[in-house]
Amino acid sequence: DPIFLRKVASDYPPLAKAMAGRLMDDDYSADDIYSFYDEPISEEQADTVRRLDRMILRRAHA
Repeated sequence: DPIFLRKVASDYPPLAKAMAGRLMDDDYSADDIYSFYDEPISEEQADTVRRLDRMILRRAHA
């Protein structure tokens, strides 16, 4: 689950650092994320992912 993974990473610096490089890739977009069931996530979920991504990047660079 992309949201669960990001919630954990936002509180766990080693995982945040591991994810930071991928989140900063030029071709990364929260709109292109798929759920565990290979379905596109909703716009609301994409907004949540974006918010958590920002938290992860702050945590990784803290």
